[in-house]
This record gives sequence, structure tokens and C-alpha cells, in this order.
Amino acid sequence: MHKYNSTNIPIHNFIKLTIDVQDKEILEKTNIHRYQSIIGSLIFAIQKTRPDLVQTISRYSRFLAKPNLTYIGIVKGILRYLNSFTDLEITYYRDNAENLFAHTDSNY
Repeated sequence: MHKYNSTNIPIHNFIKLTIDVQDKEILEKTNIHRYQSIIGSLIFAIQKTRPDLVQTISRYSRFLAKPNLTYIGIVKGILRYLNSFTDLEITYYRDNAENLFAHTDSNY
């Protein structure tokens, strides 16, 4: 994933999510499985570590049965967003007496 460009936001606000009733742009079975696998991995990753992505990933998990080309492109954009934060980490120490404060800006 290091060879891809990173991005500053996971998704853009102008993207409208719709179900393709006529099945014109539905992915092939192998790509549907890939989409489902990526979404499943992202759900696992955001459970405790990325609260800023919970709403974004849950929006795209609604389309697991019939994803189209637009959605797989957007999910790849989310992966590029995560790629821009590979150098950040949180370290917890057992004997730390300080209080832990957290802040997230989830206005996407």
C-alpha cells in the first residue's frame, strides 16, 4: 500500500449512495468478495482504534450484497486515507498515573 497516494479525508461529502436497481455496474463475484473482505477488515480495524471512521465504514457496509464500481473506488480511497497515518501509534503503559484524554474530529 506504500506505493499509492495518500489522502487527507476518507470520503467526500458530495458522494451520493444509491442502490443500482438495474444492476448495470454491479461487480463480478470475485470483486464482490474483495469488497466484502476489505469492508470486513476495516470494521475489525476501527472497533477500538479509529472512531473517526465508524460512520464512514458503516455507510459502505450497507452495500455488501451488490457493490458497484463506485463503491470499491471509494473504499480504496479509505485505504489511501489510512495509509497516510501509518507512522502514528498509541502506546499504553501499565504504571502510567496520568489520565488519558482523547479527542476526535469526525465531521465528515
